[in-house]
Amino acid sequence: MSTMAVPWVYNKTAQHLAVVVHYSYAIILLVFFLFVVTLRSILTSEKPNNEDPKVEETGPGGKPLPKTSVKPFRNSESNLDFSRPRKLLFDWLSVFISCTFIANATSVIIHAIVKRTQSWWCGKDVVVS
Repeated sequence: MSTMAVPWVYNKTAQHLAVVVHYSYAIILLVFFLFVVTLRSILTSEKPNNEDPKVEETGPGGKPLPKTSVKPFRNSESNLDFSRPRKLLFDWLSVFISCTFIANATSVIIHAIVKRTQSWWCGKDVVVS
């Protein structure tokens, strides 16, 4: 294989970037998903009811008024929901990212099995002995 076919293999900056991405992408994805899930949970949570449940309004003669079930913010819940294509995109991206984790684990396991005679372990290439 000539050096012109894959010039990035011999570039020190590209090698350093590949090592950084290899070891940091899992943490970055974890932080990103935790942030997105937390933000989504906050946005879709129910608003606290500020009304005092013990106060009962009375009508003429001191009789209690009938209960009403009017929601003042009826349309606000639908504004927080995502469209079907966005939900599908999120689902497929989640599947893709899960597959990358599985592929990475498979790669490490196969690499360790193939090079077991050399006592190879994940991270051995970047550890200074």
